[in-house]
Amino acid sequence: MCRIAGFWDFGFNGEYDIDQTIKKMTDSLAHGGPDHEGFFADKSNGLAIGYRRLAIIDLSEKANQPMTDGRFWIVYNGEIYNFPEIREELLKKGYEFKSNSDTEVILHSFREWGLSCVNKFTGMWAFGIWDPVEKKLFLCRDRFGVKPLYWYQKEKTFMFSSEIKAFLKHPKFKKDLDIQSVDVFLSLGCIVAPKSIFKYTHKLEPSHFLIVDKNGKIEKLRYYDVRKYYQISNIDETEAEIELERIMKKSFKLRMVADVPVGLFLSGGVDSSLVCALLSEQGIKLKTFTIGSKDKSYDESKYAREVSKIFGTDHNEFIIEFPSAEEVIYMLPEIYDEPFADSSAIPTYTVSKMARKSVKVALSADGGDELFLGYPKYFIKLNTLSYIGKILNFSPNLSGFIPFNKINRLFSKIKLISSGKSLEEKYLYANTSFLPETLIKLYQSSNLRESLKYITELYSIEEANQIDRIQIFDFMTIFPDTLLIKVDRASMFVALEVREPFLDNKIVEFALSLPLSLKLRNSTTKYILKKILKKYLPERLVFRNKMGFSIPIEKWRDMEKIFENILQRRRIEKVGIFNQKAVIEMMKLYRKDKREFPRLWFLSCFQLWAEKYLI
Repeated sequence: MCRIAGFWDFGFNGEYDIDQTIKKMTDSLAHGGPDHEGFFADKSNGLAIGYRRLAIIDLSEKANQPMTDGRFWIVYNGEIYNFPEIREELLKKGYEFKSNSDTEVILHSFREWGLSCVNKFTGMWAFGIWDPVEKKLFLCRDRFGVKPLYWYQKEKTFMFSSEIKAFLKHPKFKKDLDIQSVDVFLSLGCIVAPKSIFKYTHKLEPSHFLIVDKNGKIEKLRYYDVRKYYQISNIDETEAEIELERIMKKSFKLRMVADVPVGLFLSGGVDSSLVCALLSEQGIKLKTFTIGSKDKSYDESKYAREVSKIFGTDHNEFIIEFPSAEEVIYMLPEIYDEPFADSSAIPTYTVSKMARKSVKVALSADGGDELFLGYPKYFIKLNTLSYIGKILNFSPNLSGFIPFNKINRLFSKIKLISSGKSLEEKYLYANTSFLPETLIKLYQSSNLRESLKYITELYSIEEANQIDRIQIFDFMTIFPDTLLIKVDRASMFVALEVREPFLDNKIVEFALSLPLSLKLRNSTTKYILKKILKKYLPERLVFRNKMGFSIPIEKWRDMEKIFENILQRRRIEKVGIFNQKAVIEMMKLYRKDKREFPRLWFLSCFQLWAEKYLI
């Protein structure tokens, strides 16, 4: 696991020091790679690549990067869990290895099979490979976007990095704000690929190669499309249960490959408990970590404790309270160098920091909800969408018992949703936190519908039933830039590698083939996962109400003081983006109704980010 960066300056004429520039770029990523640094520069071509290493597999110097096979040079972030079997295949073909690392396996695989080598990989990755013979740079990101990869191009300068902050260290980087991305962030709390907060800066989408040639021409290629696996099978329930458990056991165990200790984030919910159960059943002893809260409505630690006791894990827990959370709030712009508003980033960072004291790698159970319909939002919002027309017709009858300002906002939201031309568009509008008219008052907003249009045009699968269609859309668009980026940044900020057992392509493909009735049975979500888990845990632990990984941030009274501090007139005017009068009006509404919290939180997250990166 590493952090990587590089650049190709097609107009380089010696006006800056290439070696010092790549070092400054990778130094900005040192938090994610404290074990080693390395660089390679092809000065005649104005190119340099570098990395910061978090040593996980083959801890020796032989596994250091950048690595070369005599022709290609690679910098790589991630883990290829099945690298030993690919290594054996390459050995039979006559390849020789100097290390026991998966990096060298990627390098030789690329030479042997070219771009198609990634079809052999089981894992998570983001890599850059330089070919000095053909003068081409190849970038690649894993199938589901577990590892991040940004790229930048303006005029004659191209860059790539695991995090945007590395670009700020290059003298030719232009940090021009993309106002459409501000619309996207304030609507969704994140910025969906391929956009980023800056113009000329992009996220490489999951399942893609990006190829740059000597003329600066860019070619983007998709090597994997999860939608191809949406083929509903006729498998019966018993057979599906047996096969899924078999696939999960193999996939979960595969993610234990490491030359350092491995732990598990254990919430006590279905997904993390299932990972714990299936690994324990295979004789693997685990260190487990959980975050609790004094607010019982948010606290799952007692369930995690019970699961730990059943499977005999070495369990660790931490109760998060406001003072420790407040400290993390002000760290968010440094951890996430784009605006990011998922407040569960706070407990994610906290549990990562706790785990890092004991292990260098941790498993998380992200993806279970997205793949097996664990979120009620998929079918609740679908029901809401189906009633939009009826609500519009009923609107005159609501004025007697709903305050006027709330009626206006409600029907503005309904009209926004009803304007969607596709199911995906309506679903996206249903998830927005700000209405178009509010954004226009707040700043010089673009047209919100135009700003979000690129997301709804990215992925659709019209042959799917409506619930599966929303689920797949969410998995391919919002999921990588909310949950996956949240975990990657929070964990790598403390030099902890986090692996996602549910995001094995075999599990994803199998989940997409399952009939809806095996994922949602009456009111039981994640039906098939719960059926497997109840073989290992009491039903009261398996079928309890879902709580989610969150903290009671909306209930903390001191949050009002934080909002008043961050959104005070002096600070708003210094950044110069938001209209102060509109912010004051929103603060007034929040004091009257704490349900306004999400919008104040989104504004505060953006303001903190802007103060760090725009001023």
